[in-house]
Order: sequence, then structure tokens, then C-alpha cells
Amino acid sequence: MSTNPGVRILFVEDNEEIREALSTVLEGEGYAVDAVGSAEEGLSRLRGRTYELLLTDYSLPGETGAWMVARAREEAVLGGAVVLMVTAHPDPSGTEGLRVIRKPLDLAEFLREVAEVTAPAHMGETQPARGILALGATP
Repeated sequence: MSTNPGVRILFVEDNEEIREALSTVLEGEGYAVDAVGSAEEGLSRLRGRTYELLLTDYSLPGETGAWMVARAREEAVLGGAVVLMVTAHPDPSGTEGLRVIRKPLDLAEFLREVAEVTAPAHMGETQPARGILALGATP
């Protein structure tokens, strides 16, 4: 039985091994996960579907996760999605006012954070808490 029914996550991570591993873990927790490898792909997905959580790496090929979030806000395609960004970057630009989680990730803490920020989505509330958790390779 799904423990997080109806919670759809867009996961943007360029490292295929990390993308596959964390997608599997999140799906095991009952989340529906769409995973892509670039900010441009992520923005395209946001244009076509509603998500409860945008989980993104900061350092991506081409544009950064922060660029994607800014564009998604400009285009009004984030909807009510919470944004979580994970990074190892020492000084990520464009993340002012966003919640940034540093690598290396503690998996239990990461899953607790995801559950906490998505709780309103699976409790039927329309306005989830907002924050950013940032995922990234070294600069």
C-alpha cells in the first residue's frame, strides 16, 4: 500500500546513478517520481504536468537548478509545488531565500525532509509549505 498516495515528485539530477538510486528509494516510500537529467528537461516537464515537489540538483549541465526554478516561477508553471534543492556547491548563486540542503546527504534525514514538506499534499491541503532542498555534484 502506498504511504504517500497522490504525491508526484519531479526529480532533476544529472548523475544517472544518483537519479536512479534516489528515484527507487522515493518510489519505495510510495511517491510517484518523474526523473530527468537537466534543468531544461525539468522545465519542460513542469510545463506539462503538476507536481507536489520539485527536487533538484543545483549543478546541472547547461543551466542550474536555480535557473530552472526562476524560469518556472516566471512562467507560472510551479503551481503549488514545494522546491527542494541539494548541493555540494560552496556558494550556489540564485538560491537566496531558498532552503538548501548540503551534500553528502543523510538518507534518513533526506526522507524525513521530503515527507515533511509534502505532508500537506497528501493530507489534501492546497497550499503546501514552501522551501528548497538543493542536490548537486561538486562545483
